[in-house]
Amino acid sequence: MAIAERKPIKIWINSNGGSLNAINELINICNLSKTPVYAIGMGKCYSAGGLLLMGIPRGNRYILSSTEALIHDGSTGSYGDTGKVLDDLERTKKIEEDTKQFILSHTKITESEYDKNYRKNWWLDANEIIEKGVADHIITNIEELF
Repeated sequence: MAIAERKPIKIWINSNGGSLNAINELINICNLSKTPVYAIGMGKCYSAGGLLLMGIPRGNRYILSSTEALIHDGSTGSYGDTGKVLDDLERTKKIEEDTKQFILSHTKITESEYDKNYRKNWWLDANEIIEKGVADHIITNIEELF
């Protein structure tokens, strides 16, 4: 079957978040797909769910008008010997920097705006999601998706 004949993949996102590693792999798969992939945010695109929304190719990111997104720093847990805890801290710093660069490259969020907001729960309503480039379109007619 030719790529043009493939039915697009539509991912409906209503998520409280989840594993950064798992969502990064899903984003990679979506971006490697020759079949077009679309994301539709509905209700909650929190944390990793918001990363999935912004990680889909630009132009293919939709939300409902009631959708909210949440951007924040990650959670972590470390225990054990001091050396291992310090090693984990260095790894966490790299993960946070990688996530920051991902968000900056997939949205219109500026570095200063990100730095000011990411350590708190940074809530975005539907209009802010569009304004900040987390998604591209607010759905006004469900037929747009079919």
